[in-house]
Order: sequence, then structure tokens, then C-alpha cells
Amino acid sequence: HACKSVGDTLRVVYERGTIRTDFVLCFGDTVANFPLRSLVAAHRTRVKKEGSVMTIVGRRVSPGTRRARYGEAEVQIALDNVTSQLLALADDDNDDGVATLRVNREWFEGRFVVKCRSDVQETQIYICSPEVLSLFQDNFDWEHLRKDFVQGMLIEGAELGKNLHVTLLEDLQPVPDTPAVPKPPTHYYACRAHNLRAYAAMARDVMKRYACE
Repeated sequence: HACKSVGDTLRVVYERGTIRTDFVLCFGDTVANFPLRSLVAAHRTRVKKEGSVMTIVGRRVSPGTRRARYGEAEVQIALDNVTSQLLALADDDNDDGVATLRVNREWFEGRFVVKCRSDVQETQIYICSPEVLSLFQDNFDWEHLRKDFVQGMLIEGAELGKNLHVTLLEDLQPVPDTPAVPKPPTHYYACRAHNLRAYAAMARDVMKRYACE
């Protein structure tokens, strides 16, 4: 198949029926050192309790540094303070370095606290339920994960009872020493080298052992 986007690829995977359980979606230029098993287990719990179809893995960065350090648009997100359900995501559509998040009264229906954050960077690693594949199949014009899938689910997901959640690497519990992993990382790291700036930033992190220890 001549796949030209993530959406095309996931629709081919759906048609072939090769994935029937939860799966991890990421890109080949990603460097990471965190335990996937605990993230998948947490996602499966959310699926049962909160109707989650995707967990977006993120990490904290200094606000305003995404474009300068990683060549990415600035992003603001709104999260449920208790469940970490993603309620809204706004990025720098105008390429002016400013992401504008508009507060919606519906966010506060059934919840008291909503966090609006500008210090979260997507690692572009996603823990997905099999429903993600069928959703792409049903929406043949979805091509991109954030622009199409995430924004589409934020608009239509509540009506379907399907939600998105965010997990930050800094909130993961450390892994104890085991024979298989005698010296686990002291902190978790993930970055994608999808452009020259991001590659340079990741290379510096690796050379400083920030991505290894």
C-alpha cells in the first residue's frame, strides 16, 4: 500500500486485522527510556473505568522553549485535575509563537478543577486501544494524529463515551532494581528527532547522559 500519512497506515492495519489488543504507537526516530509495561497497565485501567481510547505520553518542558529548542509549535492543554483526561488542546496555528486556549464552561460539568498548562510537550508516543484503528477507518479523511484524531475526539468523543488522557513521564513511579534491570533510570526521558533542532537537542541530552541515567 502507498501510505502517505499516519491515517493511511492505520487504516491498512485495520483492514489486515493484525492488531486486536492495546498497542503502542510511536515513530522510528524516538529515543526513550521509560517502562512501557506500567503505562500500558494504567491505560487498560482507564479503558475500563473512564472509556479511554488513547493515553498521550508527555513530559514537562519550560514554557516557551518548544519552538526554540525543538522546532515545534507552542501548545496549551486543559486537563481534568483528578483523572488527567484531556479536555482541550490548542497549538500555534498562526506560527506567531502564541497558542490560545479558550475556556469552555462544559469543562466544569461534573468537575471542580481544570488545569490549563503550557509546560507539556508531547513525546509523540501513544498508548492506544484497538478502537483507535476503527475510528480512523470510520473517518477516512483523518490523516494526522493531533490535527485530526485528537481534535476530532475532543469534539465528538464525549458524545461517544470515548476519552483521551495524558500521562507525564515525571509522574511515573520509579522502577525497582531487578535482575533484568539492575540499574533502572533515575529519571525518565523521551524525545523524537523529527527535525534538525530536535535532533540537536536530543544529541546534547544523550551526550550529557540526561537521556540515559
